[in-house]
Amino acid sequence: MWVAAGTLGAMGRQDEFTAAWRATRHDPVERLKIARTTTDREVLAIVAPEWFDHDAALELVHAVLGNPVCSGSIAGRYVGHRDAGVRLLLARRSDAHDPTLQVLALDLDDDVRAAARAALDARPVRPMHGV
Repeated sequence: MWVAAGTLGAMGRQDEFTAAWRATRHDPVERLKIARTTTDREVLAIVAPEWFDHDAALELVHAVLGNPVCSGSIAGRYVGHRDAGVRLLLARRSDAHDPTLQVLALDLDDDVRAAARAALDARPVRPMHGV
């Protein structure tokens, strides 16, 4: 049987994407398992709750944030999460984006606000464009 180079690897990745989409829609247990174990950032982005899901399950959010491939962009989805502990984890991430930290620096929770402000203060000052 002739198979184009790279096809089998691509098919395996496609299967992982398909499983992630199905789990996101129909299987919370599988979604949590994928969030904990995937080594593919794009797959993690699929199973991670969206930015507008302020009531996303804590176990799933912690699994996403604890995954080594979780980027600052994916983590930033939780800037408005109802749980202050999630927002605090986000404020303490070294890869949190400046806009995320700026929002958290205005948080109602004292610990979140302090952590975000400390993270912003520790960053080098960048010149503004056009100034």
